[in-house]
Amino acid sequence: MLPYYEGFNRYGARTWLGIYRRDEQFSVEFLLELCQLCLQTKVGQLCATPWKSLIIKNIEETDREKWSRVLGRHNINVRHAANELCWQTEDSTDEGTKIKQNVLHSFERHDTRTFGLCFGIQTRPKSEVFGSVLIRKRPLLRIGGLVLLSQFDILFTEDFNPNSRTYFSFATGLWKMHLPGQLERLCRKFCTQKWAEVKEEAVPEAPESQPTEQKASKLVHQCPHCLTVYDPQFGDVLNGIAPGIPFDELPAGYECPTCEAPKADFRTVAHHPLAA
Repeated sequence: MLPYYEGFNRYGARTWLGIYRRDEQFSVEFLLELCQLCLQTKVGQLCATPWKSLIIKNIEETDREKWSRVLGRHNINVRHAANELCWQTEDSTDEGTKIKQNVLHSFERHDTRTFGLCFGIQTRPKSEVFGSVLIRKRPLLRIGGLVLLSQFDILFTEDFNPNSRTYFSFATGLWKMHLPGQLERLCRKFCTQKWAEVKEEAVPEAPESQPTEQKASKLVHQCPHCLTVYDPQFGDVLNGIAPGIPFDELPAGYECPTCEAPKADFRTVAHHPLAA
């Protein structure tokens, strides 16, 4: 299941609130009132997710009504469609946001099913954007350091797994106007493939030898609720864990630094380094 960073969500005796804006913008007035309420209710941490939403953790049940009033005063909707929340765009880029909005308008017109997919839009060559489907901008014509003309490629990960960094090409050399139609084709391909897998009851084939890229992968531990990764190479600055500490040696009370899920919830996943 993909993370759904929106609305009030109970986690044990605690509640966290996810807030998302369709234009990916929050007014300064709203943010100031948000911070003031954090101070009043002794909430010490605000989180920003790669999906351009905010998370407020550790909300007491007795304070939940106060948070609802803030949302109401600023007309903040927390009931967006899930397909709007599964997009990653780069920070400080209008182009990625406009591409996302254009594609979503097309998805809405055609009632396109996107369940199980997450999308990334990469308009800069070295930006860290990922998803099971990646829209990547590629310079076509340069004069010196100035890009005069660009096209787009659409890629998808192995088995449409958003944790994978092994990408396959679906369509290349597209103009911006062609992206919505090609992405709808890819969504249909994904749905058809998934349903075919459910119906098939064939004996699984012997695993093939993995490509060189996958052999270079390493195992890390990931929170299934918010996709935060614990990598011993980097440790966990927010929880005071120094680099070099294996996951098994973390204290039993260790919690995810983003959503505070317990250590027992973490799963072992393969991490594939990005290609140079």
